[in-house]
Amino acid sequence: MKGLRPSVRWVIPASLLFALALASDVWPMLRGGYGWRWPYQVPDPARLLPGVIASAAYLAAIWLWLGAPERHGDNDGWPLGFLATVAAGTVVLPLAFLYLYDDNPLRLIVERAISEGANGFYWVAAMSDDPGRLLREYHILMPDIISPHVRVNPPGLVALHVLTIRLLEGLPGFAGYVAALIRPCQCHNLELMSLSDARLAGVLPSVLVPLANGFAVFPLYALARRYTGDSGALWATAWYPLIPSLVMFVPLWNTFFPLFSILALWLLESGLERRRWWHILASGLVMSVGSLMGFVNLTTVAVLGAYTLARHVIIDRDKEQGKRPPWYRPIMVGVLFGIGLSAAWIAYQVAFGPGFVDIFGALRSSHFAYPAHYLPRLVLHPYDFLLFTGAPVALLGVIGTVNALRRRAGLTDVLAIGLAVGVLLVDVSGVGRGETGRLWVILAPYLLIVASRELSGLDGESMRRDGMAIMAAQAVTLIVMAGFIHVIDTGLTPPPDFPPASEAPPLPRQADATFGGQMKLLGYDGQIEERDGERYLRLTLAWRALDVMGEAYWFGAIPVAPDGTVGEALDWQPHYNGSLYPTTCWRPGEVVTDTVEIPLGDLPPEGLWVSLMVHNVRAGRPLEVISPGTEPDSQLGIGPFPVE
Repeated sequence: MKGLRPSVRWVIPASLLFALALASDVWPMLRGGYGWRWPYQVPDPARLLPGVIASAAYLAAIWLWLGAPERHGDNDGWPLGFLATVAAGTVVLPLAFLYLYDDNPLRLIVERAISEGANGFYWVAAMSDDPGRLLREYHILMPDIISPHVRVNPPGLVALHVLTIRLLEGLPGFAGYVAALIRPCQCHNLELMSLSDARLAGVLPSVLVPLANGFAVFPLYALARRYTGDSGALWATAWYPLIPSLVMFVPLWNTFFPLFSILALWLLESGLERRRWWHILASGLVMSVGSLMGFVNLTTVAVLGAYTLARHVIIDRDKEQGKRPPWYRPIMVGVLFGIGLSAAWIAYQVAFGPGFVDIFGALRSSHFAYPAHYLPRLVLHPYDFLLFTGAPVALLGVIGTVNALRRRAGLTDVLAIGLAVGVLLVDVSGVGRGETGRLWVILAPYLLIVASRELSGLDGESMRRDGMAIMAAQAVTLIVMAGFIHVIDTGLTPPPDFPPASEAPPLPRQADATFGGQMKLLGYDGQIEERDGERYLRLTLAWRALDVMGEAYWFGAIPVAPDGTVGEALDWQPHYNGSLYPTTCWRPGEVVTDTVEIPLGDLPPEGLWVSLMVHNVRAGRPLEVISPGTEPDSQLGIGPFPVE
């Protein structure tokens, strides 16, 4: 580590030792405690390998981009190729680490987006019988919503999914295309499969979060450039995709929320610097939209307030040649910001009825019901935030904050002070609960800027060396965090993965009946059995899927005696190898063999027939049956069946 800046030379080994302690789980308190501890896991090295390769490739790409000394100086242009590389990193890295849990990252993203426990916003919107009433009475319904995340959050994200569903109802072709991509990911989930194309495709905003996260890179570079110049901005931006919480919590909306904090500070600082009051209004408006989507974004408001006051005392006085700046200026800023902050809430209240006071009041009973352990959490909440920001940049940011308290000389120092005071206020207030590593990721961009300030004053080659050293340690931290800490349980199971059969089994009865053009009955067999004094028909059916099916069809059978006496009808979902295997999971050309037991009651077993149907529950009618030599019908008679 010879040649590294002293602070960097200290941070690197400390971070690597911490990563080793975390991976070996020598002290479980490193994963939290007092009511909240992240689960520990030992990863399969083969499944961790894609994440390792993606991290190494990203480091190599940044090394090549920042290799030329001229790329470290100030210039008027934007390094669009570099920023595109970083934006790609925010997408590729999370996908690579998802291989830890699933061979199909898209399927896992869909599961996390759909899951009521992991996310919930889409679920509440899609399952609502009356979305309009849901939004109008949100403050009344909040305490009874099952999803824990929705129960403690405002209606913005639920409304986003409701509006998406409404929009897709008017675009049936596009809704069908998206639903066809979503269905295979949870094809065995009957509750989801019962939804219309528009309702199922309404999960699209949550599924697209990993792609949307890349947009934060561009305003982050602009913001960091204002505070640290081009050289520091390059490193603050390059480190961004390696923040563990941004990778590990995809596609939860918290990974998108840093965009609000970046834009809000950029607009606020522009308004303060240039006396452009509409910029301050716009900053408040950004946070208004953010707070309507998640109350956690109000944490940024506390930091921005502390930042404004610190800037007023430290920067404005120097700019006005030692004169005391007008005492009322921060108040004016607060009023303008507050007007913007209220805008989205007023719009929601006008549209649906409940306002901020109603919804925040309903939050209190749910949010503050979680166990607090106040004194330990005063330490553990900031620790969790720093843990999921990544030890190298977090430690460098802490060093930068300490130095800022001593220097108090520039905008970056003001940002460090505002960040420290804002986090302290939120922490001491006791509003934080549980997983602040996920919730406070909105503040991570500020910490990156403060950390990059510690590389200032170096020449181009030295800055490249120190920046890459921090970046490499951050990548190691990310690999350990993602590999050894499990953060999301969806509560959903993956769809059954059976090897598709292309040939029908040898059944004694052949058939050639097509149901709704979707599936064909190839053959069947049945035996009448008696067990515990009850008679059953054990019926085996062999089907061939003719097309991709967007409906989980129900199968129905009615036993019929030779004299026309009708037994009790039975409806069922097909099973394959003991697992639920609805028609939404069937692949075109695949042969599915299904066995079901039909109670016969008092029907005489001799000469028994079965009326077989396939129901389209959503349409409320059975599929049309076509077989050679017969007229189209709604059912197919099969039998008679022998008595054993």
